[in-house]
This record gives sequence, C-alpha cells and structure tokens, in this order.
Amino acid sequence: MRTEQADLFSRQISELEKKIKLSIKNEPVFDLLKSILGIKDILGMTVYYEVGDIQRFKSDRNFSSYCRLAPPIAVSDGKNYQARGGKQGNPYLKWPFCVTATQAGRAYDRSRRFKQRHTRRRAGGIGKLKKRKKDQGGSLPY
Repeated sequence: MRTEQADLFSRQISELEKKIKLSIKNEPVFDLLKSILGIKDILGMTVYYEVGDIQRFKSDRNFSSYCRLAPPIAVSDGKNYQARGGKQGNPYLKWPFCVTATQAGRAYDRSRRFKQRHTRRRAGGIGKLKKRKKDQGGSLPY
C-alpha cells in the first residue's frame, strides 16, 4: 500500500515538474539563473519564484538578509548590533544559495581558499565539543 502511494506521488510530482518547466522555459532570467554553477531546473525555479521582482530590494544587503544569508542588524544610538531573530526572511532561498556556495567551493580555487580561511577563523565550537567527547569515550547528548 505504501509503495503504491509513493509511486503515485512520484508520478504526480514528475507531471507537475514537467508542466512548471514548460511554463518557465521562455523566461530569460531563468536561463541566466541556470547558468550559475550548481543551479539546475528545480533550484532555478525556486529562486525565480521566491525572489519575484529583484527591484523591490533597496540593496544587496536587503536581498541577502531576505534570503537568510546575512544576520539581522539592530541600530541603537548610532551603533550596529547583531539583532535577534535570525529566522526572519525566506527560508526557501537559503537552501539554493548554500547549495551553490558548496558547488563553488568544490569547483573554484578562490572559493575553496575563502572557505578554508573562514573555517580556520571559526574553528572550534561544536567541532571541539565532538572531539572532546570522542576522546573521553562518551557520546553527544543529541
């Protein structure tokens, strides 16, 4: 019974994907999105439909914040602080950009070096906790 349902859902999803792909084929912006490394049909459609008109964003900072790629900032007395509420924005846009960044890190030396620098700077945290627990012979609580 469950395999029949899974097969039915798979067929329905495939049919929907075909119809959506046909409706978006003639969009030049979609072709431009697909030219980015790591973005194919599904990720391209996700970005295309979730962003909408890019002109609605005042700056690249506003766009990256909307995509959950930059932490929110609070300003008080002329000073900038990292604000709470990091879950603001569109959760469906963070995923394609993270996938694209991962692909770029694998394909381009410059991106790979940036990732290595960033990892060294942020080394520690949960990685040290895991290593310490492993050395002690214990397991993590999660």
